[in-house]
Amino acid sequence: MIPASFDYHSPQSLEEALSLLQSHRDDVNVLS
Repeated sequence: MIPASFDYHSPQSLEEALSLLQSHRDDVNVLS
């Protein structure tokens, strides 16, 4: 099985993380 492609983001601050979540809110999964 070949996984689907995805974009990886590594925010350096809470503000950056929240901004990414807001701009991609319809298509986002958070990994910790």
